[in-house]
Amino acid sequence: MSRIWCGPALPWGPAVQTFVVSKDDQEVLRSSLFWILMTRKRERIFRPDFGTTIPDAVHEPNDEILTNTLRSDVQEAITTYETNEYEESDPRFELADFKADRDGDTLNLSITVRNIKDPLANTVDVVDIALSPSYYNQGGAP
Repeated sequence: MSRIWCGPALPWGPAVQTFVVSKDDQEVLRSSLFWILMTRKRERIFRPDFGTTIPDAVHEPNDEILTNTLRSDVQEAITTYETNEYEESDPRFELADFKADRDGDTLNLSITVRNIKDPLANTVDVVDIALSPSYYNQGGAP
């Protein structure tokens, strides 16, 4: 895989030697999108519109309205915040596929994006998120 983007990807390694190890493109992309998608709106003081409503969706009924709301929220977050760092109006990715399923109290999201800058590249399955109420009750929310 080429190294278009280079930098640390979360989670960082546990030891000093692995704390800031450069990651490949897919790991950096997955990390960046995961933290954009899992940040609640109004969580960042100077950017209240940054993030998505995904962390709050765990308690919502799983219906077509929720799926459409989350799909549009993810689309907006990807095109707005996953952009070229030098030109904010230049998105790097587009949403290729979005699936939301519920298994008991767990909301499972599967988000696939396509690299706009490289039309020959295959779609990249970026983020699979499983949210459950117990995750938030234990203080595990990012």
